[in-house]
Amino acid sequence: MEAKNYIFLRGGIVQSRISKSFSSITLATDGNSSNLTSFPQIVSYNPEIFAPFKVGERVTVQAHIQQHPIKGKDSIKYETNFVCDNIEKNKRPLAAYVEDVDNFDPYDGGQLSDENYALVFGKLLRIYVPHDNFSLISILVPSKRNNKMDICEVGCFKRQSEIAQMLAKGDYVMVYGSIRTRNETDENGVRKTRQQVICKDILKVNHLEGF
Repeated sequence: MEAKNYIFLRGGIVQSRISKSFSSITLATDGNSSNLTSFPQIVSYNPEIFAPFKVGERVTVQAHIQQHPIKGKDSIKYETNFVCDNIEKNKRPLAAYVEDVDNFDPYDGGQLSDENYALVFGKLLRIYVPHDNFSLISILVPSKRNNKMDICEVGCFKRQSEIAQMLAKGDYVMVYGSIRTRNETDENGVRKTRQQVICKDILKVNHLEGF
């Protein structure tokens, strides 16, 4: 099995920001937990990639996880970024089956269901256990874009946390998860949306290709 840092999201665009060097969109998509809605922000350092897409359109996004450093007065904090690798406008479900229907618009009609999942296959870098029912693990995954390593943080609850706490630094692990978002206020009183990969399944394996 090959090391992997992959996110798949399908939903509707609720916000778009485009500048000369940086762009982002925010999706409303299935939170994959008790019918909650998540609002992940997907970023790109190619400002043109989101230009063809408008607020309200439904899209499919493939992305990867990166840790983004934020410098404070006395320390550096790291924030999880989801960086876009590919985006496309969703076609209606019947578009895959239609060949010779007159005046058929593949984009106007029914809509594909939301999807929200992440695959992180890599080597365990560290584990932080603030309490018994929650663990935060950091996983190293070789980057396909350069010779460096991506660091992917994953939150584990309950049973998945129990499994994570039995792991050791250097173990090879496979994680299936989903993107969860929540609003919070920082120490300066600024309201922010925190986004995180939440583990749904975790497995220790003997080895992963790519290391």
